[in-house]
Amino acid sequence: MNSTKRTHLLSSLLIFINTTVLSRFSLANDTLTQGQSIKDGQTLLSSSKIFDLGFFSPGNSTSRYLGVYYHNISTQSVVWVANRGTPITNSGGILTLTSSGNLLLLNDQGNLLWSTKSNPIVSNTSVTARILDSGELVIGSGDGTVIWSSFDHPTDTFLPGMKVSLDRKTGTRTVFRAWKSPNDPSKGKYSLGLDLSGSGQIFIWKGRRPRWRSGQWDGTRFIGSTMRPLYLYGFKPIVDNSQNSMYFTFTQFNSTPLRFVLQWDGVENTSILVEQTKDWRSVWVQPVNECETYGKCRDYGICSSDRVPICSCLRGFEPRFSEEYNSGNWSGGCVRKNPLQCELVNSTNRSNKNITGGNGQGDGFYKLQAVKVPDLADWQSTVVNGEDCRSSCLKNCSCKAYSYVSGIGCLFWGPNLIDIYQFPQGSGSDLYIKVAGSELGKRC
Repeated sequence: MNSTKRTHLLSSLLIFINTTVLSRFSLANDTLTQGQSIKDGQTLLSSSKIFDLGFFSPGNSTSRYLGVYYHNISTQSVVWVANRGTPITNSGGILTLTSSGNLLLLNDQGNLLWSTKSNPIVSNTSVTARILDSGELVIGSGDGTVIWSSFDHPTDTFLPGMKVSLDRKTGTRTVFRAWKSPNDPSKGKYSLGLDLSGSGQIFIWKGRRPRWRSGQWDGTRFIGSTMRPLYLYGFKPIVDNSQNSMYFTFTQFNSTPLRFVLQWDGVENTSILVEQTKDWRSVWVQPVNECETYGKCRDYGICSSDRVPICSCLRGFEPRFSEEYNSGNWSGGCVRKNPLQCELVNSTNRSNKNITGGNGQGDGFYKLQAVKVPDLADWQSTVVNGEDCRSSCLKNCSCKAYSYVSGIGCLFWGPNLIDIYQFPQGSGSDLYIKVAGSELGKRC
């Protein structure tokens, strides 16, 4: 080969290499306009260089996904995934913003893998897709209208500005769903959202079964949690009674990035970014022990992680099946040993006062301190202090326990007391269990 051909070949090769490198590694700005695309290897970078929108492979997987992830973090930190159930098998993926205002994700065969399914708009309206410094991917029109937002379609990560919401009128809610595994972002077994009954509690479910619940919100924290007061993070509930809806949201804590992630194993991990290491440090995880698993000790049982066995019956109750108690199996829970005095009178007199039985003792309460109060509470909105709460429960035979919680008020419990946890440290609330008079004064 002569020198002229060699020079021409070398020049062509350099041009090819430079073009390939630039197309694969150069960062675009934060915005796509109609008709523009990004290919695998290209990204949109938010204006303050906090988040990327681009293609990635999770863990040791070779599959490719489109997602939003933190820019320049030591550990791959994905906060949102578009095609979590339809992976791309090679690096031929392409994301395009169409003239009608839709984002389309295609593979190298032209097959549609994911779309925002945005409402079509008139052709003379300008539309852009933009990755924000909050981690939100938005499609917006020229007049500032948001047509579509990734925050309305979360995956496993709760970021500042996002919502955990419930529309009690329609029953629709924002649900966060864990990855299937660290290598597979498709929908896993676990989900997180607000209780459909409208109690204001956040639940983690495994399939359709509750795994963990937060307890009610008292104005600064969830009372079923040991986390430091969440209001410090700007965490707050918003209730819209006119729309019969509510949601929780939070703001950025100082300048330190904070995230809540529902991990693939069903654990909610709250972590902050350590600036020096560019990596995450966990500050709170739930659940962390068996007692935090929903309903571990079943009806009328209480769980304490510093006891062996961890389950026991509330005072005035005994194991439903003694053979289960001896084997450590609590599938049957506990039952009341002696009926309440109010239950012994006929139905026409049930709504009366504190009825006294043949032993001269009426029903009363014993106090559990610093516990996670049971699920399925009824809020007594007209009761304004602890003494009235006690009196109201004592007069109501269907009330089996009460608690007066600062910031919430009077809570009643009816047929079942389930998911009571004795906190190992001074968190929690006082719970008063109604028992027959014969149980009063006994030692636990």
